[in-house]
Amino acid sequence: MPGFTSEAIAADATNALSKMDELARRTLVALDGEGRPKGLAKRDAIVTHLLVQLASGIAGAP
Repeated sequence: MPGFTSEAIAADATNALSKMDELARRTLVALDGEGRPKGLAKRDAIVTHLLVQLASGIAGAP
């Protein structure tokens, strides 16, 4: 069904975008340390957050 996914990633993972590319998904379920759903990792939200950081100079640009 569109909009549903069974793919997951650890909530503290730093490779969400790579995992999304690998699995051809735009959303992954974020799991806590005990394997319980904690939230959703959404590609659009991650990219937007990174672009805002870059534009505001927070990303450590020289």
